[in-house]
Amino acid sequence: VMSFAFQAWQDAGLLLSTTSNEACKMYDAALTQYVTWKNDNSLGGLEGTFSKLQAADPNFCK
Repeated sequence: VMSFAFQAWQDAGLLLSTTSNEACKMYDAALTQYVTWKNDNSLGGLEGTFSKLQAADPNFCK
């Protein structure tokens, strides 16, 4: 079963280097925070979001 976040990125023609749904969610959250210039404190801001992304997939974007 393919996860929703991963499938949404794939449907948009944006292939990611992971199949981890959690990594896709954290990447989406990081982009949202970056373009809106607002930290999501529930995720620990950008730093926390990137830490969670790295934990979900250590090879993301490598």
